[in-house]
Amino acid sequence: VLLASYVCLTPEQRKGVDLGLTDAAKAQLTKFGLRDDRLAHGVITGRAVGKGRKPVAGATLTLSKSIDTVLWKTNPLGQEVFPETLSSTMTAADDGTFTWHVNPSTRPAVAFKGEQEHWLLTVTGPTGEGVSRRLFVERGQTIDLGDVVVA
Repeated sequence: VLLASYVCLTPEQRKGVDLGLTDAAKAQLTKFGLRDDRLAHGVITGRAVGKGRKPVAGATLTLSKSIDTVLWKTNPLGQEVFPETLSSTMTAADDGTFTWHVNPSTRPAVAFKGEQEHWLLTVTGPTGEGVSRRLFVERGQTIDLGDVVVA
């Protein structure tokens, strides 16, 4: 719990916080991209606009992915994996802008195996028209999408 709280802090807030981690534990955190000088999550920014570049108020952003969670061999379901869909949404500001703090694309257990996962970002205007894009978000990364044309 202490480590989970620590990685939610900004780099400025982490200064002077000592978790008492061993050098091996610190090296493992660095391997997963958790460093004291950057955020432990990513940020996606941009602006939803119409075809004439006019801001689209109330555009909906959805971030989703389908994953298979590996289960223990002796689980009550008798399955090796459990299929899941992760999804979250937010609404752009009245001027169409958005700044979204998001989890990295790849879960730690998947990253540990040297594999990657991607988010599917969908931006939809009030008329239901929208666009989708696959994104790979790393820890500490800011992705500026600029103007996203949705209607």
